[in-house]
Amino acid sequence: MIKWLVLMICSVAIGWALPLAAADRLIMEQQALLERLGSEEVVVIDVRTGGDWRNSDRKIRGAIRENPGDVASWADRYDQRKTIVLYCA
Repeated sequence: MIKWLVLMICSVAIGWALPLAAADRLIMEQQALLERLGSEEVVVIDVRTGGDWRNSDRKIRGAIRENPGDVASWADRYDQRKTIVLYCA
């Protein structure tokens, strides 16, 4: 089972699209994420739309950018044993 950690803003923005009915859906506080960044056990996926991403001065180093409208095409790419963090704030 995938452990998806969804930052608070994402839970509403893309929660409808995630094909993860049986998965754990949690909210991770910013400080908790900062403490885990760089760990091989954490995958951060930036799911902001193009304009939001381009115009932002806040990007998480090492985050992978994916299209939030096409979750079905990329969700299975990630190791189910890792903690997946979706970022869209």
